[in-house]
Amino acid sequence: MDKSPIKTYKKVDTFLSHSVQPFIGEPTRKELIGQFITSNNIHFVRVHSEVPEIDIPNYRFRISGEVQKPLELTVNDLKTRFPRVDVVATCVEAGLRKHDLVAFNPLPNEHPQLDQAAGTAVYSGVPLRDLLREAGARGTARHVISTGLDVLVRKRELINYENSIPIEKAQSPEVLVAYEMNGVPIDQIHGGPVRLVVPGYFGHRWVMWLKEIKLSPVPSQNYFHTDVYRFFPPTARAGREHWADPTHVNGPVEMAEYPVNCVILAPHGAKTNNLPANSPVVIRGYAIAGGGRPIVRIDISSNDGKSWQPAKIIPQPLVKEVEENPNNAGIGRLASKITPYPFAWVWWEATLTLPEGSHEVVARAYDSALNSQPHHVELVWNYRGYNNNAWTRVSLTTVKAPAPTAKL
Repeated sequence: MDKSPIKTYKKVDTFLSHSVQPFIGEPTRKELIGQFITSNNIHFVRVHSEVPEIDIPNYRFRISGEVQKPLELTVNDLKTRFPRVDVVATCVEAGLRKHDLVAFNPLPNEHPQLDQAAGTAVYSGVPLRDLLREAGARGTARHVISTGLDVLVRKRELINYENSIPIEKAQSPEVLVAYEMNGVPIDQIHGGPVRLVVPGYFGHRWVMWLKEIKLSPVPSQNYFHTDVYRFFPPTARAGREHWADPTHVNGPVEMAEYPVNCVILAPHGAKTNNLPANSPVVIRGYAIAGGGRPIVRIDISSNDGKSWQPAKIIPQPLVKEVEENPNNAGIGRLASKITPYPFAWVWWEATLTLPEGSHEVVARAYDSALNSQPHHVELVWNYRGYNNNAWTRVSLTTVKAPAPTAKL
């Protein structure tokens, strides 16, 4: 690659690159904040290998396994043979807020992803269940295994990236085989020409560069599904192979739906110091919940959780593409005026008036099942650095305004 991946994949110049090969990066806080729909040129990136070279005119993917009629489909087939559906969904990287875990206890060989490793887009494509119906899914199919065209070496073997979802999720109307992102063909760096979109699930289930969708009685046995994307207990360490055995007592937990989470994006950095005491300070961020459960409340505290006040949830704007598509049949919509898109984040803000001194500002969210968040990263720390949904926090210092100079 002659130039940086930021240039190659048309990201903004200020895009934060954590790794060049494989390319891992995210936008700055300033770029992300307040954007309900994340622009393609700032949307976070997480790939596991070199981006595969794909012959777009001749591209096709297969549907196989426990089906009555195996299929081989092109992008044009998706566009002309099946109704198009739009879904607004937030893609969440499993390593979101990993930097907080690193600060608590180092994570060797892990990229310290920040608070911006999540993004919301309008994805357009065909509901996976329509394709499974066309192929004639058999009753023996209990899992849908998706394989990408990306190839890499793991455990001395050359493998494709692969993951799977239960058949029940695959048949949910929001799960798409997508070919557009925010109204344009999906960029190569985001999995184009065709990728899986699994709203409410972590991004590692959204398999990119689809090569094959296979229906199976059992889940994927691929390294990434069985070994990598697991939530390990805090006592586990790299190299202890028995922790990769799901039958082991207190072993790793499969990561599918992401948990309720809340992030403070502003103020940050230099803007957290020497703020004027007894003057309004606006705190802003976003909140997410997996499984299509809406965020119903966000609390904020200026004294490390000793007392709380409610934050304002900003109503999600209507997205024209979704509202006007007659095939959506309400996908991505709820009756609630606060959360019309249940698989997308909400933005929030709160205003604090703080006396002179140091303040530990924390925030927490609740979803519609009243799931909330643990108070400290030590409760969720794991050696892979995944699934950090501890209270989000920022330290602020406020100072008294200098007295006016007396006029002589």
